Amino acid sequence: MPFSRIDNLPEGTLDADVWVAVVSLHLPEAQSLKGRRALVHPIVERAAKAGFAAADLSKGDRWQRAELAFAAVGRPGSGLKDRLSLFVDDLSRDPRLALLDVALEER
Repeated sequence: MPFSRIDNLPEGTLDADVWVAVVSLHLPEAQSLKGRRALVHPIVERAAKAGFAAADLSKGDRWQRAELAFAAVGRPGSGLKDRLSLFVDDLSRDPRLALLDVALEER
């Protein structure tokens, strides 16, 4: 079966909710890129265990900053927004991190 571009699909074909959270973090404990990776990698792993896709969008030259994106895809009404919000709230309670900005939106 050939693949179609999503923008070529008929209206109503794609019955899924897609939520994305982009989180900007300050990492005061990170003193090098290695220290930054030591803080970011477990967050990305934890996101995967929670069922989210995760990506580090950070620019590599600022080791005390991180910009992470998390995405969730599922059936409409499956509570994705709430689950993603709870995950971000959990990050905010980590004393090694300071949340600078959070953007949560439906795509």
